[in-house]
Amino acid sequence: MASPPPTTSPPPLPAPRSPRRLWLGIGAVVLVLAAAVAWVVIHRNSPSGLEQRVQAIFNEVRRQNVNRVGFIERVLESLPGPFANLGGRYASRNIKGTHEFAEELAKLGTNTVPILVRTLGTDRHDAVREVCARALGDLAARSALPALTNALARDSTENVRSAAGTALEEIGDPAALPALRTALRGETAAAVRATVVSALAALGQAQIVPDLLAAGRQETNWTVRASLARALADAQEPQAIGIIATWLNEKPPAGRSGLPAGYNPNTYVMREVIHALGELGGEPVFQLLAERWQNEPAKEIRTAICEVFGALADPRALPMLREALEEEDETRAAAVAAMGQLGDTNAVPPLTTLLDDANRDVRRNAATALGHLRGAAGVPTLLRMLTDDANDERRAGVARALGEIGDPAALDPLLKVLPQMVKERENVVWALGHLGRTNAVPALVAALRSKEREESFAAAYALVEIGGAAGGEALAANLADKDEYARHGKACALAMLGRNDGLATVRAGLRAKEPWRRFGATLALARLSIAADSPEWEPILNDTDAALRRLGHEAAAGRVVPALTALLRDRKRDYRQYAARGLLFFRDPAALPALREAFKDRDPSVRDAARLAVQFIERSEREKK
Repeated sequence: MASPPPTTSPPPLPAPRSPRRLWLGIGAVVLVLAAAVAWVVIHRNSPSGLEQRVQAIFNEVRRQNVNRVGFIERVLESLPGPFANLGGRYASRNIKGTHEFAEELAKLGTNTVPILVRTLGTDRHDAVREVCARALGDLAARSALPALTNALARDSTENVRSAAGTALEEIGDPAALPALRTALRGETAAAVRATVVSALAALGQAQIVPDLLAAGRQETNWTVRASLARALADAQEPQAIGIIATWLNEKPPAGRSGLPAGYNPNTYVMREVIHALGELGGEPVFQLLAERWQNEPAKEIRTAICEVFGALADPRALPMLREALEEEDETRAAAVAAMGQLGDTNAVPPLTTLLDDANRDVRRNAATALGHLRGAAGVPTLLRMLTDDANDERRAGVARALGEIGDPAALDPLLKVLPQMVKERENVVWALGHLGRTNAVPALVAALRSKEREESFAAAYALVEIGGAAGGEALAANLADKDEYARHGKACALAMLGRNDGLATVRAGLRAKEPWRRFGATLALARLSIAADSPEWEPILNDTDAALRRLGHEAAAGRVVPALTALLRDRKRDYRQYAARGLLFFRDPAALPALREAFKDRDPSVRDAARLAVQFIERSEREKK
């Protein structure tokens, strides 16, 4: 009997893997990956890695500064006729400016400061040293102060010294004042002196006024004179008027070959000096310019005088401005704009006539002027212009004028023209808000979703002016805007309506680089009645800007309206303008006397903001009755 075949057992199944071993394996992989990422990050930010990236930027500066692009540009510019323009076009597309290189370096962070300081003092390439100085300014590197003051005093290249002066201004440390004062007295290059004046004005405030006056009595370069005039006007120094008058009474330099007799090559810079006179204001300035008007031949200077007459807001200028309506178009347009700033309703009839002028700038300025004067007589013509004119820029000016005048008849035409416009739609949106009619809310809600920042911003504040729950709901629904500035505007607008939906964005605004955002965020906290002991106030209470710190302390204590009325007299034009705009939203009639006093402000933008605030508060008071 045959034996049975041997039985073969199946191979054993592999033992199931324990969950613990599986997780250990995954953990090991994660650790390896994390170590690799950490090595890359550490290596990338190590001194050697950072040094390599900085040197790569320096090498690009050197290559560009030395040869290729400049050579090709020169060849193209040597070509005849219109081909010569190719050089400039080629350069604009292929050459980076020192500002762009400086921004690249600044983006690498403050660890670059030692490298930049070392290179500023040792590199033989002028462009590299200039880029280092600019980057140190962008980084606000206080530790670089000795290197920058040394460059200002000793560098052999004008551009490097000028960049060092600008950097010292951006850093904002008063410790730089002695070096800047020395440079003001001893610097031979006019461009550097102009930069030094600007830095001194930013850092020194009242204490540097004697230095500026002394420099003004000796300075002969008009570019530096313009910088001095602006600085002295910011300081509201009355002695500057006599110095500027001396400059203006100088005879123009002898004519050069090919130029007409009596032509003054400094004319355009002189315009800046005349505008500084307008900032100084007062009777001596008016008399000086009125006398100059009688004998001034240069169109550019006559235009500047018209502009300053508007800034001075003195009705005695009206006859001279009417005389200017017979001159060239640039001067006429300036005169028309100035007539709207005088506050004299005698200007309404001629301005209404000018709405049909052949020159578009004259027509636009006439519309704006009628808005400032609230010239209701011009409304029918303005409405016709709004409907018939296909130019968006001119329709925008007409829309603002109609908003300022406040005639309800403008509502339907404005709503009709808004979807027809492609550019400057924010002006129509602004006008709709200022008319204050709830019929405009659907159009404003649509504008709130615009990708154009200005339009979205205008819609947010227009909804605040109109008020009501619908505007608040729309703002809350559209708060998540990719544009940080538009998002900030919507969050602050919500706060002005008493809603805290955007508080996180407001909180970020308190730490923003831009003063206007910190200003707006402070007013938003005040409108929300945030308690004085809340940590929300901490950033603004410790702000580096003294004016904003004071505003923060007063706003936290519940005294925001008195704080804003005090800011209407601030030295800085921007803060005066922000204060006037802010008072509009608090609707407190106690601010009306200070706002009416601001009608006399030396700056037209402040006067405009004050007029609009008064108009809005008065309308709010009427609606309560």
